[in-house]
Amino acid sequence: MARLDIHRALALLLESVGKTEREPLDRRTQGLAPWQARRVMELVQAHLEMPIRVEEMANATRLSTSYFFRAFKHSFSMSPHAYVLALRLARAKELLSESDEQISQVAMACGFADQAHFSRVFRRETGCAPGYWRRERRNDFGLAGNPWT
Repeated sequence: MARLDIHRALALLLESVGKTEREPLDRRTQGLAPWQARRVMELVQAHLEMPIRVEEMANATRLSTSYFFRAFKHSFSMSPHAYVLALRLARAKELLSESDEQISQVAMACGFADQAHFSRVFRRETGCAPGYWRRERRNDFGLAGNPWT
């Protein structure tokens, strides 16, 4: 289910990049070129478990940091930080639903500083704690037969 959410989100992002090519662009800030958007998406996906700085993304697109930030926001309708956070949360949901990894391990695998930070962000975005979210998904899919998982 989470993997499907990730694919839908990426498809929407790619679609929004394609739209910026056909729509008239603001002369002060243009969006990222398709190759730049792809390169950023690949960079983030490849390094999701590590800290990713806006400067690294800007370097990958051969743009200054300030211009990259504006162009990214124009192309993706969100800040680079929000984009990375959305992908990290999507990956966390995937791991929570498909594995029995401890929540602290999921947090580290998704690039969060620690379990507390992950839990705070997860709760803010989903309205519930990661452990509760996992249990609810498993109950929804009939996977809650064992009370110890």
